[in-house]
Amino acid sequence: MATNKATKKTASECDCDDSCDCGCDCNCGCGCGGDMGFQRRFMTHKEEIEMLEDYRGDLKLELEAVEERIKDLKSKRG
Repeated sequence: MATNKATKKTASECDCDDSCDCGCDCNCGCGCGGDMGFQRRFMTHKEEIEMLEDYRGDLKLELEAVEERIKDLKSKRG
């Protein structure tokens, strides 16, 4: 079982249900995943535009699904 080096918690002792890259079952910010090497923090201009365009597409699909759900619920209310 993975042990959190910062707080000496095992994964089963942590209160969260998330998982992190270190192999334990914890992503609550208690420090166990902090020493996994270099991780980028910033995006290039092009990467940010692509990410936002993808996000916009996801939002459009979500809106479409919500509108379908509303329509479905109204038709069942009858």
